[in-house]
Amino acid sequence: IYYILRSQGLPDEAFSTSIESGYNTYLYPGLPEGAICNPSRSALMAAVYPNDTDYYYFAYGIDDVSHFFYDYNEHLAFVNSDMYRPD
Repeated sequence: IYYILRSQGLPDEAFSTSIESGYNTYLYPGLPEGAICNPSRSALMAAVYPNDTDYYYFAYGIDDVSHFFYDYNEHLAFVNSDMYRPD
């Protein structure tokens, strides 16, 4: 829906699951009629040339920060804490 709003220059307040568009997957299940985004150059470069790090896990916190962890137990402890934002 946000893709439709932005492509039509509409504000987020116009959000509605009944907007008529081939991109509205509430009305038309499955893949939309065309591409809805492309990765940026920096995203592509990060995928091709990742940072050399020992971090294997990450999770997003309620403090709006990505938290990185060396091992699975650290990761689980964070995910099971009050600091984790599951959405």
